[in-house]
Amino acid sequence: LVSGRITKNGQFELFTLYDLSTAILTNQNDILQGDYSLKLLNNSVLREELKFDVSFFINTIGGNATEVNETFFAFIVNSSNLDAIELTVNNTVQDSINKTINTPELTILTPYNGQVISGMFNITWNQTDLDNDTLVSAILISANGGVDYTTLEIDYNETFYELNTTQFVDGDYYVIKILTSDGFNTGEDSVNISIDQDLALYNL
Repeated sequence: LVSGRITKNGQFELFTLYDLSTAILTNQNDILQGDYSLKLLNNSVLREELKFDVSFFINTIGGNATEVNETFFAFIVNSSNLDAIELTVNNTVQDSINKTINTPELTILTPYNGQVISGMFNITWNQTDLDNDTLVSAILISANGGVDYTTLEIDYNETFYELNTTQFVDGDYYVIKILTSDGFNTGEDSVNISIDQDLALYNL
């Protein structure tokens, strides 16, 4: 997932890249061509270019257009054979992300695989990166065994997260997944859990 922000006054920012295990790739037919583009590179050779346009107006209820100062974009790309991604305007590079050698490693500590949890539960994990890159994480939860996920946090810079399980129905097919990114490379870990609020009553 490649995403970013563009402002009216000419600021450009590529956000942290996250490697998704399953997703539908964006292709040029999905978007209108424009002066902006994402250039996907390997060894300085252009592998793919996604051209797009941006708007600083949003449509509100009733069909009225409201002007805004910034706009956001997001594309799904295949990053497996890439080592750099550039955001350009009229072929001028405005921001870029470069791949480092090592992929972050992480291990979910709690909950353990198969654990039944309830109430307020603290998810914890260890994460390391041999390149000493700054690491941020996306925390996801699935209620159907990993068919689809809900994002709880993104670009999260801690190694713990307090999950309020009372916001979810009891069930046995939950998956907690954590994606940890160094800006380009992504490591991940996941555990299968159950949520049962009766467990809290048993522990009183």
